[in-house]
Amino acid sequence: MRAERALLCCLAACGAAAPPAAAGPSALCRQPLWWNAPPAVPESRSVNQTGGYATEWDQDLIVPSGTPVQLPRAAQLLAQQAYPWGWQPTFLDLESGHVFRFLHLKPQAAWAVQVGAIYPSATVVGLTGGDTLDTGFGQDCAGKPCSTGAHLCVQADAHVAALFPPGGPVCPAAAPAPGGSPP
Repeated sequence: MRAERALLCCLAACGAAAPPAAAGPSALCRQPLWWNAPPAVPESRSVNQTGGYATEWDQDLIVPSGTPVQLPRAAQLLAQQAYPWGWQPTFLDLESGHVFRFLHLKPQAAWAVQVGAIYPSATVVGLTGGDTLDTGFGQDCAGKPCSTGAHLCVQADAHVAALFPPGGPVCPAAAPAPGGSPP
């Protein structure tokens, strides 16, 4: 218990929220669901091969910093690493077979980190950023800003809106992450 309190204090000092406690579907439904967020700009073609898996389509969504990012469906973590634009987990969607990733997540709130693990739908994998140095704000990415403010970037090997349409799962089923409560 003492170690858990120390971890929570450290997370708070680093500016990250504690991982969400185990919660039922009603608690998860109160979270903003990123796939229902409006686009910040039209989807663009942007090939990204970081982490060993290529994506081709990029969609920036208007999502406030610190918003929990959930998996809309079960997915396998293929790769994860922190880059100048923040923590970037890459997943295989087990329903569609497509690869997708999130960019600009807070490295201090990287909660789905076991490469090869299958995470159930509704698993909160991390928190959005884009508005801090460690999530790309003020960082240089090949001569342009990595991020210009708070948002969530979703990249996929197919059109993002086709894979995760707005109005998709309104309330995913609650499920703990492998090894215990969500993370």
